Amino acid sequence: MEEAQQLMADILFGKGWSSTLPSTLVIVLGEIAQSAPIVRADFDAMLREANPHTPQGLDSSVWEPLDLWTDESLATLDSDYGDLDEPRTADELNAEEAAQRLADQATFEQYLVSKGVPIEHTVSALLDLLIACEVVTMDHAGVLSLNESAPLPAEVLPLDSKEVEIQDKLRWERLHQEASQAIIRLFRTEGQGLDHVLVSLDQLAAQLETDPEDVRSAIGVLIDEGGFSTSTDIERTPSDQSFILNVDWEAFNQNRIHVSLDSPENQ
Repeated sequence: MEEAQQLMADILFGKGWSSTLPSTLVIVLGEIAQSAPIVRADFDAMLREANPHTPQGLDSSVWEPLDLWTDESLATLDSDYGDLDEPRTADELNAEEAAQRLADQATFEQYLVSKGVPIEHTVSALLDLLIACEVVTMDHAGVLSLNESAPLPAEVLPLDSKEVEIQDKLRWERLHQEASQAIIRLFRTEGQGLDHVLVSLDQLAAQLETDPEDVRSAIGVLIDEGGFSTSTDIERTPSDQSFILNVDWEAFNQNRIHVSLDSPENQ
């Protein structure tokens, strides 16, 4: 079971499928990971019984209803997390999310057409698309399972330039995630939160037992994510030259709150 859950996480986040398809993808892959091997009819029954988001099983809509904002709920959000974006009204935000939903649905239809799957906005169509893309395998007996060798979205779908950019960024961040997280931990030693350290790439590499160029890339990821900055241009800093690595904890935490509130398509 643990291996199946890890495989699901790798497909969703490691290979970037979570940003490419509707969020119901998490339900589909999660249920298959938990229950595989399972045939389609039993999978349909499981969706009906086990998940409130799919009461009609494979015939359920692949799109969850949009939650309509009110000025009161928006004011509560801003009060809890601070003003994350430019000033906006509930009507403006609802209009933006409705327009984004239409764009996402059109993109989903393009993907279905590209793999010869009939256009339906159902979990069944999503499953057929995953099978056509070899993310999910179905053998001659109709048994479903996750594919350990699932391809990247760009290898099987006609991604637009925006999604290609998202996919490239996700893979780059995933590649350097371990080193970037280790760097963050350096700022939280002995229960204290430092706001800057004087280091060199060579020193960090020795401390983290990795290569200086990996450290350079990891710092670049942290800078792109927000909250971190350096006293020199990290892309051009010699590995033996000392520099100050800074973190603004307020900006760091706010950025991560913002990401958590975004839809999977926008993360």
